[in-house]
Amino acid sequence: LGVMFAWSWLFPPEKEPPKKVAAAAVAPKDAAAGPAEAPAPAAPRPAEQELALEFPNLRVVFSSWGGGLKSWQLREPKFQDVPGKGEMLERPAGAEAISFGVGFVDSTVALAPDVAWQGVRVSETEVRYRYRDDQVEVVKTFTIMPESLLVKVALEVSAQGTTELKQRLAVSFFGYQDPRLEVGGGMGRVAREWTAACLLGDEITHSSSPTLIEKGSKERAGSLKWAGFDHPYMMIAGAPKNEGGETIACNAY
Repeated sequence: LGVMFAWSWLFPPEKEPPKKVAAAAVAPKDAAAGPAEAPAPAAPRPAEQELALEFPNLRVVFSSWGGGLKSWQLREPKFQDVPGKGEMLERPAGAEAISFGVGFVDSTVALAPDVAWQGVRVSETEVRYRYRDDQVEVVKTFTIMPESLLVKVALEVSAQGTTELKQRLAVSFFGYQDPRLEVGGGMGRVAREWTAACLLGDEITHSSSPTLIEKGSKERAGSLKWAGFDHPYMMIAGAPKNEGGETIACNAY
C-alpha cells in the first residue's frame, strides 16, 4: 500500500533570493512545466546508514536511503505478543520503501527515489536529512514527540542554479497489508485490515490492498487534511499544514 500527496511550487533562479517551501506553506496544484529532466547516471549508491532514536515507549529508525522513516515501533508490553511486535511500518522482506519519502513529479527537475541522503542527529528527539545537487537542495528535519506518538517534519526546497524551476513536490508514505490474509468483516463486523486513506474536505476515502491490485491507483484532489493508512484500531497519517485551503492531490497505489 502506498499514499502520496503532491502540490506545485515555482522556484526562481539564484539571481533572486531563493524561495523555500516548508510543511507549513503549500501552493496550489497547477499545470506542470513539461517533462522532467532525467537524472544523470549516478555513482553506486553508498551503503545504508541508519539513525535510531530510542524512547521508553517508542523506537524510531531513519534511513539514508531516501532520507525518511524506516521503522516506528511501539514498545509497550501489550504490543510484544502480537504479530509485528508493535512495528507500525511493516514491509515485505527486502522492500526498501520508507515513509516521508520526497520526490518531484511532472517537474522541471526529477529526484531519483533511491538517492542517498546525508543524515545527522541534531538532538535526542531530532534528526535532519539533506540532499543537494547542482539544481536543487532538499532538507528534511524530523522532530519526534514520543509522548504523543507524533513526528513533525519541516521540509525545505530551494533552487541552486540559474534556471527557473517549476516543481510539483510529492511526499509519500508506505504501509503493508498482505492481500492473502483473511481479515474478517461482514455481518456487522469490521474488517481488521490496513487501507490507504485520504481525508479531502469532509470525506474520507479508503482503498484496500485487493482493490488497488485489481483496479490500480486512485487519485483525488482537493483540500487535503491528512493522508495515510487507516485500521479499525490504529492510524498512520501525515497532515500538511494547509492554511490556505490549497488544492493538493492524494494518490493511493
